[in-house]
Amino acid sequence: MRNDYKLNSDGTHIKLTLNQNSTTKGKVILSIIVSILIGVLVYLPFSFPIINNPDIILPIIVFAIIIFVFPIRYLFWNLFGKEYFIINKNKLSSHRDFGVYRTNLNIQQFERLHLEFENTKTFEEIECANLIFKSFNKDPSLSKYIYSSSINLELEVIKEIKNKISKLDSNIYFSETTEEVLVQEFIKS
Repeated sequence: MRNDYKLNSDGTHIKLTLNQNSTTKGKVILSIIVSILIGVLVYLPFSFPIINNPDIILPIIVFAIIIFVFPIRYLFWNLFGKEYFIINKNKLSSHRDFGVYRTNLNIQQFERLHLEFENTKTFEEIECANLIFKSFNKDPSLSKYIYSSSINLELEVIKEIKNKISKLDSNIYFSETTEEVLVQEFIKS
């Protein structure tokens, strides 16, 4: 699992794309499970005569919805998953791309953007984390959660993103914890 990123700027916007790179073994296993579930879904209507038993229609529809919402969506995410972020002076826009469909654009306002990371797991002895976006408004001791990335990145990659973003925009702050920002604010005042 070596998730990667692409970062660029046009002077007014910072565009960050996170790419999901799952292992081939995981993709194959998930594809087999989804294929079996689709096979069961196709088999069910033919195994029960729907004309003689109309009560079976609702459970088949519910089963079909559950198969689409969870395993197929998860399969698309592992095959094609990308997460897009657009940062400008006071807005963070984000959405996810599943290859077949995209989620709606989520736009959050902020006064001062703060990036953190949260350690989530260790994979092959490499620490991975999620990016967390927070907003500090008028009171610097109160932060507001804006968004958290779904794609785990290696800590080294997150530090690269931090360095590139800090070169592009000095109004964006980055730390490992919110307490570090509070200490920085205390030192400034």
